[in-house]
Amino acid sequence: MNTSTFEVAMFPKRSLFLVLAGLALLSAGAAPASAEDKLMIYTETAAFVDWINVVPDVELTPENTPETFTAVVRKPGKLMGFGLPVHLADTVTITLVAPYTWRVQKGEDSVDIDTKNKIHFSHYPKFQ
Repeated sequence: MNTSTFEVAMFPKRSLFLVLAGLALLSAGAAPASAEDKLMIYTETAAFVDWINVVPDVELTPENTPETFTAVVRKPGKLMGFGLPVHLADTVTITLVAPYTWRVQKGEDSVDIDTKNKIHFSHYPKFQ
């Protein structure tokens, strides 16, 4: 058997091995990604809440970051700048509608706020 025949005969076994190795790597890498996703969603939510000056009704943690929650306005200026008619101590509903896009609603009025590359790093939570 010459070398080229040997390589052709071994190719199906090699490709099967590569496919199985690739699947093993993908399944092993899937678990940490979900934890990283939770942490990313938490940090984006916490930064958004701080940026628009509201106090959420739930404690935000990496394990508990709801996609929809209510919050009390502590400084209405930022939300009024986005066109939402709010006052101090109003209750608003905040919903994550897409990555980096939040819907803030008060009664019938709502505004969608895109935060991609807009929130200053000082609003993000500090980890030690």
